[in-house]
Amino acid sequence: MATIVTRAGKGTPLTNTELDANFTNLNSEVGGKAAAAHTHVKADITDLSLAWNDITGKPTTFTPSAHTHDAGDLPSRTDWSTRGGVVGVVGQVVWRNYGNGHTIFDASASVTPTGTGCSNTDPVVAWTGSYPTLMGFNGTNTYGVRVDRARYAEEATGNLLTALNGKAASSHTHSYVAHDQGYNVVGGFVLAKRSTVGTVAPNATAAGSTLNASDANGNVSGSALAGTWRCLGNISGQSMVTLWQRIS
Repeated sequence: MATIVTRAGKGTPLTNTELDANFTNLNSEVGGKAAAAHTHVKADITDLSLAWNDITGKPTTFTPSAHTHDAGDLPSRTDWSTRGGVVGVVGQVVWRNYGNGHTIFDASASVTPTGTGCSNTDPVVAWTGSYPTLMGFNGTNTYGVRVDRARYAEEATGNLLTALNGKAASSHTHSYVAHDQGYNVVGGFVLAKRSTVGTVAPNATAAGSTLNASDANGNVSGSALAGTWRCLGNISGQSMVTLWQRIS
C-alpha cells in the first residue's frame, strides 16, 4: 500500500514536497497493478478445484480420434495375467490354467508366437485335460465349440487302432497243404494209432512221438510222427486209432 500524507492526518496544509511524494508513491503503486481487463496463464492460478457439474459447455459424448498403440501398450504373452489381459482381446488367447508365458495361438501359418516353425496339424505334446479347451460364453453358460469335439475323434481313432491291432492286412496270403507234400506237415491229416493207452477227447493234443500212421485196424507203418497233433476223433476203450491233424 502506498504511503500518502493527508491534510487531515497532518493537521496543516501539505508542502509541495509532500504533494510530490504522494504522487510518486501513487504512481509506483499503480504501476504494479494489472489492468481491469487482463488474462492469466495456468501457472498463475493456484488452489483451483472444480466439480464436474460446475464445468459448462462440455460435450455430452466423447468420440475418440483415430489413433494407434505400440505393442508395448498391450498385454503380451509374458505379462497378460498382471496387465488385465484376461478381460481384453489380444492377438493370442490367454491359457488361463497356467499364466504368463502360456497362450493359445493360430498355428495355420506353421509359425509359433516367438517366430519359430511348427506343425499346423499336430502339436508336439498331445492334448490332455489341463491343456486348452475352447468354449463359448454368454455371461452365464459355457457352450461347445466345434474344435473341442476333435478329442472324440482322437479317442475313436485310438479305439479303432486298438481293435485293428494284430489283424491281418487286407492283402495277405494263406499257406496250404498240397497233396504232394504228404501228411507229416503242419496242416496235414492222418489216421494214426496212439502208443500211449488212455482216453483222448476231441480237440485234445498229443506229441507226434506218441503217434504212428495206421490203418483202421491199428496196423502201423513207418516211424513216429513229428510235431504236435490235434485229435479230431475220440479214443476210448481198446481202440487207439483215430484221425489227427498236425498243428505245429
